[in-house]
Amino acid sequence: MRALLISRMAPGVEKAGPKDLFGPWKPLSSFNAKIRMGFALNLYGEVTFHDLDLLRELRNLFAHGRLAVDFDTPAVKRAINEFHCHIRDEPDPRKRFYSVATLLLSHLALKRKDPKQGVRGLD
Repeated sequence: MRALLISRMAPGVEKAGPKDLFGPWKPLSSFNAKIRMGFALNLYGEVTFHDLDLLRELRNLFAHGRLAVDFDTPAVKRAINEFHCHIRDEPDPRKRFYSVATLLLSHLALKRKDPKQGVRGLD
């Protein structure tokens, strides 16, 4: 995500110093801010934004949830089923989650190289 944003910004923003946007307590330090900035810069559309934001929510649930969760937790399974990009006929929610992460990462890497490229089905 960071590399995609930097690829569309002025030189120097990736380095520490007065132009730094990504360091601690900077405007783009969180995954949430990066997702929203990428959408605002029209680097991807609604489908990709939705899946990235859902990925962020699930990550936060696993990392900061008050209750123990795993891939068999009903709320996690339900959220994984809301992703637009994943292997739909895969019954294992963990494998579907990994397919989402892989597809999104591939999509953003392709967009970084050429904004006209990307994973089919994502925008």
